[in-house]
Amino acid sequence: PLTFVPTDEEGAMSAEHEGRALASRRRPLTEARRLAEKVDIEAHGGLLVLGMGLGHHAGAIARRAGDACAVVVFEPDLALLKAVLERVDHSAWLASQFVVIVTDPDNVGALTADIAGLDALLSVGIELVEHAPNAVRLRDASARMIRTLTSAVGAMRMHVITAMVQADV
Repeated sequence: PLTFVPTDEEGAMSAEHEGRALASRRRPLTEARRLAEKVDIEAHGGLLVLGMGLGHHAGAIARRAGDACAVVVFEPDLALLKAVLERVDHSAWLASQFVVIVTDPDNVGALTADIAGLDALLSVGIELVEHAPNAVRLRDASARMIRTLTSAVGAMRMHVITAMVQADV
């Protein structure tokens, strides 16, 4: 069960999921901005955000990254994702062509299709962004997602290298 709670920041909600806070109970937007500021968007072309939670942190990261990075947000809990998207408006940053939400940590085929067109950015390198409130909740699924994304990006890189080699032929 997901219980939404008001916070000290105007217009920002927090929530508890199975007894754990998904974001700061007092200042979730400030918490999200602080996490986004730590992300090195200049050194990486891709960001893997492990856990959507309430989405405040994912939104702050996506807004900061703009078109400089591809942002892959991983959230396997569809009921949680649905409940959050029904209550919190994330439409502005989710509309970006550089943002993808992934829900299945094991489906490399679906992931490959989802990240199509973001190949160049993701091939530069990917920073893992872990939001502490989601870490325990997603521990095993996050490890599987990292392996799947690594596999998909590895195949993407091989495709690019093969195309470049064949260009001379």
